[in-house]
Amino acid sequence: MAGGIAAPLLAGSHPAGRTAEPGPRRCQPFEAGQLILASQDWLFADPHRQAQAEACDWDLLIVDEAHHLEWSEERVGPGYACVERLAGSVPGILLLTATPEQMGQESHFTRLRLLDPDRYHSLADFQEEERHYIEVAEAIDALERLPGQEEDRQRVAAVIHEADSQALLDTLASSESDAAQRDAARDQLRDQLLDRHGTGRVMFRNSRRHVGGFPERRLHVEHLEPPAAYRRVLRRLSRDEDYLDELLIESGLDHPRCWSIWTPCTGHWPTIP
Repeated sequence: MAGGIAAPLLAGSHPAGRTAEPGPRRCQPFEAGQLILASQDWLFADPHRQAQAEACDWDLLIVDEAHHLEWSEERVGPGYACVERLAGSVPGILLLTATPEQMGQESHFTRLRLLDPDRYHSLADFQEEERHYIEVAEAIDALERLPGQEEDRQRVAAVIHEADSQALLDTLASSESDAAQRDAARDQLRDQLLDRHGTGRVMFRNSRRHVGGFPERRLHVEHLEPPAAYRRVLRRLSRDEDYLDELLIESGLDHPRCWSIWTPCTGHWPTIP
């Protein structure tokens, strides 16, 4: 499809300097370059390609339209299972979605589970925790006012249950602590509240509506002629359907579900099933 790819994408990057290995692994498509882009539909439907992707060393895995990954306590979708296996060995995971909570709380939890399975291990615990987010937000506000009113100390104490957090609160509220000790205790306690309650540092919200400085979007269309070699191949494809099989055999690629032919008279890429 010219001009873009309709299916969601999955991207990965290899460690710097990594190159494709010679010999029998030359047909390994995921070692063809430093940055790899793959259609989710293509990858998730092919166990062989999934195994090839999992056999590679990756620096970063990026999943676009991540809300399409399906998971439930009764059934795990093939796409989710594939990303989960990759996430188990890739040091950096970035899930992109414009609608993190539109498909429900469970869908939101499934993506958090991919990012930090130890932190988000139980849907029931996550749902219970979300019911107390307002209390945590109020506790963080009260934390900034300490040492102050006893009410502020109690508000913070109500949402912490760990001994290390309680010790920090005692330091912060104590009249014997100096300013440096209080500042250090406040910073540590704030970090603990962020990491132990809610989505903490694993989710970032961003939109053009809330972030200024973006220029106005304007469409600029530029028509590009395909190179001569492309035109020769496309002309032959329009005359000989078997030629596609020859190209795929030579390149070692899988047969696509559809292919396109450039039509000079219309300037379009009509899809041929």
